[in-house]
Amino acid sequence: MNDVIVTSNLYGDPTVFVNRLLRITQRAVRANELLNWGLHPQMADDGSCMATDNEGLMANFGERQFEAAALWPLMSATDSISAAAKIFVQASQTRQLHAPALAALCRSAVESAGRVVWLLSPEDRQVRRNRCTAVVLAEMKEQTKYNSNEVASLRQGALSSSPEQMREFIAGSKDLLDRFSELEAEYTLNPDREKVRPFGTTAELAAMWIEQHVPPHDEGEIRENSMSLGAKRIYALTSAVMHGYKWVNDYLYNGDLFALIADSFATAVNMTECGVALFEAQAQRVQEATTRKRCYPPRLQPTVTAWSKLYVETD
Repeated sequence: MNDVIVTSNLYGDPTVFVNRLLRITQRAVRANELLNWGLHPQMADDGSCMATDNEGLMANFGERQFEAAALWPLMSATDSISAAAKIFVQASQTRQLHAPALAALCRSAVESAGRVVWLLSPEDRQVRRNRCTAVVLAEMKEQTKYNSNEVASLRQGALSSSPEQMREFIAGSKDLLDRFSELEAEYTLNPDREKVRPFGTTAELAAMWIEQHVPPHDEGEIRENSMSLGAKRIYALTSAVMHGYKWVNDYLYNGDLFALIADSFATAVNMTECGVALFEAQAQRVQEATTRKRCYPPRLQPTVTAWSKLYVETD
């Protein structure tokens, strides 16, 4: 990690360049190993920490709200990082790097997995549940905005729809808005309510927690580097690349684009691995054998076991 530098002469030192490609390749392999977990979602064990967090939380909105708030973004993160790995492997064959796509996918994984780590990491159950409510409210707010635009378009005739479909959509949109307003009003009265911060901020907070709880599966990337600094730097640089900002080119001369990709993969893979391990640590029951099929890489098991002990008292 922390490979990005301002000036260098990589072309004069092929060993540095080859070693950097090797690190990217190793991280791409790790990224691809996470896809299986994302493709096989499973419910938390009965009696697990996560199952208890689900109980009675936003009951009017359905069951397992806490679990759903963590599962979907983590599935998205595993898909993004494994897709980035496939693009990189393809690039070695076609010599078309697709740097903006790699940057965007790595940033997406950092955002999604970082949000999950931020959600799951507190050892206080009520803090976790408060954060879940805040996440659900933030998502519902975005959905109501989308629905509002759709309703306006339907009424203006900009979208084609049968009268029955239009009535159903408008009624469903109103129901969602009413439920959002109800939950928001209720949550506002909570003196300990949490606020969902921007994705970049929650990623940094997640990285700080990981630094304070270095996962046993780590082989030095996290222990020997500042993951929070890496998350902050890479988030800014990948954002610049994916949005087409030219200023980032000031930091990508002489082959440093590969340093950016190496660091992007490191941050995204470590964040996603830790997200999966933390999810499993809370989704597996501790007192009895888990019923969950272990779809994650075996190398994450020491971290799952170690982190599960942080949440035993809250079961």
